[in-house]
Amino acid sequence: PAVALGAAAARGAAAARPTSVKARAMETAGRFEAAHLLEPGVVGAYLDRLAVRPEVKSAEARALLERARTSEIGDLVVSDALAAEAPVAAPFLRGLTLLAQGKLDPAAQAFRAAMRAGSDFYPAMIYLGACYAAGGQHKEAAGAWRTALIREGDSVRVHLLLADALLRTGRGDLALQALERARARWPEDQELTRRYAAAAIATGLYAQGLEVM
Repeated sequence: PAVALGAAAARGAAAARPTSVKARAMETAGRFEAAHLLEPGVVGAYLDRLAVRPEVKSAEARALLERARTSEIGDLVVSDALAAEAPVAAPFLRGLTLLAQGKLDPAAQAFRAAMRAGSDFYPAMIYLGACYAAGGQHKEAAGAWRTALIREGDSVRVHLLLADALLRTGRGDLALQALERARARWPEDQELTRRYAAAAIATGLYAQGLEVM
């Protein structure tokens, strides 16, 4: 009886192991931290794209962009006058400030305003997704980042954001599809490879995931 009980316990542990591995694979995405998208090296590239827009021409607008590059993003003050003059840049900068302050709903509203004023400025969609993810709305975040890829497909970062959001919602299958497309373009990227392995395991493709790792 003792041997039989031990065998049964072993079978139970073996059966439970894939579920545990799958859960840990989904945890690879980790908790979303908006601060990563607010780091100077990340946000600076989007500020450069704002700087070349025709609306950003006044001394006030350029000075505010410079402060956004060189000081705490959460301390920016966007005047109403600038909002009228720069209908894309002003709400985008305001959204960054509010996001840094943890004010997710007002930040999301600001990024939506930037998108309404400039449908070609997809960074606002990226940061709208960040508002959703920071609030735990990972399905909505995935939708925003999938839309952002229409114009931001050359950004590995956005592919990773999308894959992580899909993993957080338990959709390892969709994460795997997104990562397969991304890895076809950047086969040597280690972060994409790591997420791909996690997504494969989360989908039940254990051998494939372990082989990639």
